[in-house]
Amino acid sequence: MRVLFDKLCIMAMIAGATMAFGGWPGQAWAYDVPKRTLEERVRLADLVAVVSIKDLDEARGMQPQLATLAIATLLKGHAGPTVRMVFHEGIAELDPECCELGKTYFVMLRRNANGSYSSVDGPYGVFEVNARVLPVRQGA
Repeated sequence: MRVLFDKLCIMAMIAGATMAFGGWPGQAWAYDVPKRTLEERVRLADLVAVVSIKDLDEARGMQPQLATLAIATLLKGHAGPTVRMVFHEGIAELDPECCELGKTYFVMLRRNANGSYSSVDGPYGVFEVNARVLPVRQGA
């Protein structure tokens, strides 16, 4: 019986050390957002653009929070001068790191069933741009 107990203790220590140093190979944790390659993110996106934040909805409890984006440069997809993007859904690990009024972002978005957009890859689909962006006309 003592040998069995010792083996179980060793297995528990190995499992604990494995978990402390990154888990089992290929294992995903709750709210773990896998980072896709830039090529994959662009391929999955319905809309790729450089935008500025025009308006933010007020937070209302657990309801998703949306931002109105003014499109400065459209790189992929079709859109009018503005689109609506969900930027806060209640799970921080899945939310993109944005949105501040007037700031500029590079976005890779997928279209939702209700017509709004969401980041294709959680925090890896929206990036703040720290340079002045000039609008590019279609066909130019």
